[in-house]
Amino acid sequence: MHMLALGCEVSNEDHCVHKAIESDAWCAAQVPGKPFCSPCAAEQHGCVAEQPSAAGCPRYTPDSVATDDASTGDTSDAANTQ
Repeated sequence: MHMLALGCEVSNEDHCVHKAIESDAWCAAQVPGKPFCSPCAAEQHGCVAEQPSAAGCPRYTPDSVATDDASTGDTSDAANTQ
């Protein structure tokens, strides 16, 4: 009977949060013009055009940012110039 209280949380296997670990990237590749995966949206696999805000969708977390990779990924270029 307690399951009825959770009825608003229906698992949608077709939702972007279930498609990939990097769900924003999945949306960007699969749904043109909607590069963000919102756990608060159901249409278009949950992909939306605007990045969800913490106030509007507290369950949203952006993909991991690879800014550190960009700064450390240049080592191969340095090795080629020696």
